[in-house]
Amino acid sequence: TYRKTGAGTTYVQTSFTNAGTVDIDAGTLNLSGDSTLSGTIDLASGAVLHFSGGTHSLNGPSLTGAAGGLLRVSSGTITVTGAVNLPTVQVQSGTLNATDAGAKLEALILNGGTFNFGGTDSILGFTQTGGTLSGAGVLTVTGAASYGGGGSKSQTGTGSTIHNGAVTLGSGSINLDGGRLLEFKGGVTTDSSNFTIYLNSGALAGTDTLRNAAGSTFLDQTSSYGQIIANSNTGLFENLGTYRKTGAGTTYVQTSFT
Repeated sequence: TYRKTGAGTTYVQTSFTNAGTVDIDAGTLNLSGDSTLSGTIDLASGAVLHFSGGTHSLNGPSLTGAAGGLLRVSSGTITVTGAVNLPTVQVQSGTLNATDAGAKLEALILNGGTFNFGGTDSILGFTQTGGTLSGAGVLTVTGAASYGGGGSKSQTGTGSTIHNGAVTLGSGSINLDGGRLLEFKGGVTTDSSNFTIYLNSGALAGTDTLRNAAGSTFLDQTSSYGQIIANSNTGLFENLGTYRKTGAGTTYVQTSFT
């Protein structure tokens, strides 16, 4: 058993194999060398497992932890095999693969890099300021969510992101591709001078859908411009609820609209 109880950060900058037990009770365990993690990893509330480089294989069913723990990826490639209950996941750069149908997580913070997700799960919170959420998985966000940061934020693949809670939509662009569904069920409010949502933003096949569900209000407060745009008019903006425009700017809907 390796047990971390101090509040500081311990750096493992070499190959690391865990066939036993790693308990992260406090602070941060930072792995930057390649690792094979087949043994048990227990992550306490407030503790951090940080992958900052290398290639890592993690046995999903062996990862346990309390609510409030954090798995952070800032570089490298991490592949989780099997069904897994991830804590809050933050991807800053690099790639995290959790493509098993039984994959679950507490919340997602996506600042950069790529998170490939294949499960079906309800999560507490969602923040995307950059990076790519991809795969066939279905993420239903029960709490508040935000799209901000001013940059490019992508969601690709045949999966869905469904927001049951309130969503804040900031500047920059959301890029859907590969048959993606982005659905607002709990209301969405723009909070900057502009927003852009691209449907079928790349070369992946499939029709992307932006949906404002029945009972949801899309409050467009943009003072400069808003854009909902599809390449070759192959996307769909579906409004089943209320779209309300209160901002002085112009919003362009350059896709099929129902």
